[in-house]
Amino acid sequence: LHSLQADDGTKKISSHMAGRWCLRRPLDLMAVEQTLLGKQRATVATVDPCKVIDRYIEYALAKKQSKKYPMSELCLPLFLVVEQLRYDYDQEEESGLLLSWEDMENLHDTIQDGLVHMSDGKVKATTNGSINFKKLASSFKPLVGTKVVNKWKRNRSEL
Repeated sequence: LHSLQADDGTKKISSHMAGRWCLRRPLDLMAVEQTLLGKQRATVATVDPCKVIDRYIEYALAKKQSKKYPMSELCLPLFLVVEQLRYDYDQEEESGLLLSWEDMENLHDTIQDGLVHMSDGKVKATTNGSINFKKLASSFKPLVGTKVVNKWKRNRSEL
């Protein structure tokens, strides 16, 4: 991205086309924003993944209350994040990953708490403290239905 920007500042990138990769790896958009804006202009809320997810969960809860959007549209971004985290968490080494394992574990807990609040008690929080992204992905089924979650998985595997 830096190579597309002129050093003299005469040619700025005015728009971007991401394609489908952002559906497979939505958390990587934070790194893109940091690169485009520079670390000095990127806010803490856009740098810390837990704060980003917290803000989205607050947004989703507000939209759920207004009944303006169906639950499937509100949950899909969280599901895509869970699937990315599931893949990354299974990697042998932490090097080359956007997030540390500790960050991934914190995101697991944040998303799980958000799903509990969004489901009005349909989703139960795990009390044993284990990190299981596959089980977390299954937690979307009481919210949007098994067929919808299976369709999300099928569509994501085609990317």
